[in-house]
Amino acid sequence: MNASILPVLGLRLARATATLGLVLLAIAPAQAEPYQLSIATGGVTGIYYQIGAAICRLLRDHPPTHPVDCRTEGSAGSVANLLSLGQGKVPLALAQADSLHDAVTGTGGFGGRPPDKRLRALFSPVVESFLVLTRERDWAPHISDLQGRRVNIGSPASGTEVTFRQLMAARGWSDKDFAALSGIRSSQQAAALCRGQVDAIAFVAANPVPVVQEATFACAARLVPLDQQFASPMIERHPYYVSAVVPGGLYRNNPQPTPTIGVRGVVVASDATPDELVYEVTRAVFKNAAELRTLHLAFADVVADGMTDQCMFAPIHPGAAKYYREAGLKLPRRCLPD
Repeated sequence: MNASILPVLGLRLARATATLGLVLLAIAPAQAEPYQLSIATGGVTGIYYQIGAAICRLLRDHPPTHPVDCRTEGSAGSVANLLSLGQGKVPLALAQADSLHDAVTGTGGFGGRPPDKRLRALFSPVVESFLVLTRERDWAPHISDLQGRRVNIGSPASGTEVTFRQLMAARGWSDKDFAALSGIRSSQQAAALCRGQVDAIAFVAANPVPVVQEATFACAARLVPLDQQFASPMIERHPYYVSAVVPGGLYRNNPQPTPTIGVRGVVVASDATPDELVYEVTRAVFKNAAELRTLHLAFADVVADGMTDQCMFAPIHPGAAKYYREAGLKLPRRCLPD
């Protein structure tokens, strides 16, 4: 070959290679920007924080087609979470079913606000128990014995405060029936009880609860039963409550079963949360339910049907509904009028 032709061929080859590279770049699928998923949860010692952490872990260990950058955010609890969700500050949140009901209907803790019709339910991974603890020497055999005492009813805007105030309303009580009602956050409740700063602490949580474990070890705290006189009116009046029992021996110094009520914890989005993101979150949880059961004792009995075969107090998000149909799962029932 004539040596003078070689530079020309080399130039043509370089141009062809560059052109081919541009063509391939043009037809290659662009890398999707990851969804930024912030999950509003609760106190770092509570079950909502653990649920948020579990969702993020499942999304990390089993990456969806569309990547998701997931992180949990601590918060004051259910009411605060639903407000943040309604204001577009977060795409996903945890809330008690009673708080969700109130937000959707503009009642209870959301009285005076317009009903939030943008909230959407995904699924419910846990049932939480209403728990009240006193020190051993101050033990109350009945909830009614708490009248005249100093009771911590949970952080303001928390689900615990909502439930306790609904109990008060069901029994016709007001703040004046107690020596004091305080709002110490959950991580500090055991210390406040054992130091005598309050006479009783109340909270809604999924068993086993670190705060209960701490208090029963530190000052032999005991659970106060919620007898039928109190439980029945709550369940009849509010469809989101169910009968519950804390097993005997689950906590130190509490050998007998303790009757109470329970309320489901719900994963909630808004109608602005992308369908694809909700679909991937739902799919990650349900496809990996066996792994979820290993991440916390409160998840030990989680099954797919148990997370959906129940009443929800908001419409089901289309992204979650898409997964349920694909998986052959029954869609949760909506228990509010349209």
